[in-house]
Amino acid sequence: MRYFYLSLAILLDIVATVMVKATDGFTRPSLTAFVIFCVIASMYAFALCLGTLNLSMAYAVWTGMDFIALTALGWYVYGQRLDAGAVSGILIIFVGIMVMNFFSNTMEVQR
Repeated sequence: MRYFYLSLAILLDIVATVMVKATDGFTRPSLTAFVIFCVIASMYAFALCLGTLNLSMAYAVWTGMDFIALTALGWYVYGQRLDAGAVSGILIIFVGIMVMNFFSNTMEVQR
């Protein structure tokens, strides 16, 4: 369940961040409320995963996957450009997340 909650936290944070643009500077109340709900739900899901996952590692995965997904969405949805340096940096972050998940024993809380 811990990875389910971490994945849910990541997904909700991505939705909230993408929707911030749609709030038009928080001038659209229903969309603003949706963003606030997603942020709170994301933090709640993240808190649930921290019972069994190491804080620093879970946060690194969360922010890294957020960054990668939001960069891809920015490119795809909003036509934002990615040069070779940006793509290289994204790949390095992705590889780092994979290394942490597959080769590190510090992901889980040590009791």
